[in-house]
Amino acid sequence: TVNPIKDKNRLFGREAQLSDLLLNAAAGTSTFVWGQKRVGKTSLLQVLNSELEKRGTAKSVFLRMGELIDMHEGQLAYAIAVRLTDGVEGCDSADLSESRFGAGLGKLVPFMEGVLKKAINQRFVVIIDEFDDLDQAFYTGERGRVFVKALRSLSEIGITFLFAGSERMNVIYAKHSQELNKWTNMFLDSLTARQDCRDLITKPVEKSIEYETTCVDAISNYCRGNPFFMHLICQALFKRCVAERRTYISEADFRNAQELLCETLGQSNFAHLWSDNQILDRDENVRFAAENCLVLCCISV
Repeated sequence: TVNPIKDKNRLFGREAQLSDLLLNAAAGTSTFVWGQKRVGKTSLLQVLNSELEKRGTAKSVFLRMGELIDMHEGQLAYAIAVRLTDGVEGCDSADLSESRFGAGLGKLVPFMEGVLKKAINQRFVVIIDEFDDLDQAFYTGERGRVFVKALRSLSEIGITFLFAGSERMNVIYAKHSQELNKWTNMFLDSLTARQDCRDLITKPVEKSIEYETTCVDAISNYCRGNPFFMHLICQALFKRCVAERRTYISEADFRNAQELLCETLGQSNFAHLWSDNQILDRDENVRFAAENCLVLCCISV
């Protein structure tokens, strides 16, 4: 796997989106960031979180699905409250108890209103990665309606939310667009600019490894601008250079690495090609994923 990027200097081809999200955070505009998996949403949001911390313009918390997946709404509210108030002058997160927030997100609203009165000049940003991996009850049915109402109230009092997820995010946003009419929707795709692809491939190793020009273009064409797959290929080529003590990568080296990568990469690196779809219902989503997988297998054969 490729670790998400946290440093702005290593984030290539996303300057415009990063600027937009920084402006949204400054303006208090909550945003859905969505697109196919493996296009760099997590890296973009982690860099955003780092930039907000460096600039000191907002208290920003980054919540990963690994810590949220088993929580109900009240536990989520408690987690957000603890993380947002940690280190904020006049707020003691040690005094908080989970029972204070009950089983819903609604009780977070008066709590954060009190916090905002104490921290008048403080902005608060909550970033949740893989938001659509939460239980679908969070954003469907009556329970989902109540949850979204609470999100809207929190954004109205001054909490900015940035949610990232797969193509299901666009369906969730459309489903609740009337309630979240002041929120924005950002689609993230593969890199389209040729220079961005070249920078992603060459700049991280420009002082130690030289790429043949045709090799760089061949990699970006082969990956169709997908940063995740470009990282995988470059990582494999880098390891080969280290093993052979070489400082030059030719197009022939890349062609030789292609077949080896296809044989060694696990299905988890490609599962999004069939499992990423816009169906919210879990059972129906699994059926669509199976159909997609079958079609892709037939095409490849």
